[in-house]
Amino acid sequence: MADIRKIKKGLKEAGDIANALVVVSSALSILQPAVNVVAKIVKEKVEERKDLVDIPELYSRDFPIKLERAIVLLKECNLKVEPVAIRDAHVKYKDCIDFQIVGSKPKHKQKVKPGTLVFLKYVTSEIIEESQKLFDESEKHKAEIKLEKANKRFEQKEKNKKIIDGAITNIQQSAIDITVKTKNKIKRVLIRSHDEKNISEIPSDNTTDS
Repeated sequence: MADIRKIKKGLKEAGDIANALVVVSSALSILQPAVNVVAKIVKEKVEERKDLVDIPELYSRDFPIKLERAIVLLKECNLKVEPVAIRDAHVKYKDCIDFQIVGSKPKHKQKVKPGTLVFLKYVTSEIIEESQKLFDESEKHKAEIKLEKANKRFEQKEKNKKIIDGAITNIQQSAIDITVKTKNKIKRVLIRSHDEKNISEIPSDNTTDS
C-alpha cells in the first residue's frame, strides 16, 4: 500500500515538472523574438563603435597645440575642420600662445563618426593681450580692496587705542583725585585731632582761693 502511494506521489511530481517545462518553453518561444532584436541591436552598436574615431587631445594645459597642427591631426583622423576665433577676452587666455587651440565641438577625446565636422576654437595675440589687461585690472582692483581693508583695520585699531588710552587716563586721573581727596581728608582729621588735643592741654583760667 505504501509503495502505491509513493508511485502516485512520484507520478504527481513528474506531472508538475512536465507542466513547468511546458510553461518555460512557452515563455521562451514568446521572448525569443525580443531576445533576437536586442542581440541584433547590441551587435550593430558594437560594429558601429568599431568604425568610430577618437578626436585627438587638442587643448591640454601642459602641451598647447596651434591651429595649424590641430587641423593636420584631425584630417589624419578623417575628420572635417572648421576654425572659430575666440572673440571675447578672458583671464583664462592670458597665458596662451598665438593661435592656440582652447576648445572644440565635439570635445576632444570623444568618439565620433569619420567625416564629422569639428569646430576648433583658437585665440589670437589680440585676445591674449586683452586677457592680460583684464587680469592686470582684476589684480589691481583686488590689491586696492585689500589696501582699503588694511587701512580700515588700521583706523579701527587707532580708534580703539585712543578709546583705551582715554579710559586709562580717566582711571589714572580718578585714582589721583581719590588719592588727593583721601590725603586731604586724612590731613583734616589729623589737624582736627591735633587741635582738639591742644585745646584739652590748655590750663583753665578759673583758680580757687585758699
